[in-house]
Amino acid sequence: MKKDIEVEIRGPLTKEGFLKLKEVLDRKGKFIREKERLSLLYFRDKIPEDVNEIKDDPIDLRVRITNKKAELMLKSGYWGGSDTRKEISIPFELSNFESIIQFLKILNWHICVVYSTRAYIYEYQGIEFSLVDVRNFGYNYEAEILAASEQDVPSAKKKILQICRMLKLSGYKPGEFENQCNKMNHVKEQQFDFNKDDPLLIRRKFKDSF
Repeated sequence: MKKDIEVEIRGPLTKEGFLKLKEVLDRKGKFIREKERLSLLYFRDKIPEDVNEIKDDPIDLRVRITNKKAELMLKSGYWGGSDTRKEISIPFELSNFESIIQFLKILNWHICVVYSTRAYIYEYQGIEFSLVDVRNFGYNYEAEILAASEQDVPSAKKKILQICRMLKLSGYKPGEFENQCNKMNHVKEQQFDFNKDDPLLIRRKFKDSF
């Protein structure tokens, strides 16, 4: 059975904590890859003043370019510092980037926030750990297990929590993750409306991702 239910816990890291956790995973985990990612995070009608306004919307739509490989990503489910969501990825050629943006625009998805990250991915104790440097916004970790069915979700979440406690990692406190999202979403230079903005602006502004 395909494992497409993402069970994930996130938490903040200081730079010191980021480096310390990386050192532990370098020694005890299995390094998988480094990820340079550009994400276009879409919103239905407008960028909300507070992401809590859209907490009841289960649709998370984004375009991602990871190590120069592009995909249209849909996550379905409710989100926050701890998630259980079904995800669908549709890869596409990077040369078709502008066409995908136009395709979404025709479907009335035209407003997004763009941000870039560098992540170091490890496998540790059967969990995928991502140590993420969010450019200009600090550091966090993501601990994830992919489950095959809803019945597998509780045991996956329990395992993640146990290993995170062992590594002395804390999750986001109530409201902390949402506050970070709000800060990122309201940087004017990262906001785009493709009813007004040419998609080529993304290619020019973030040329290293292409």
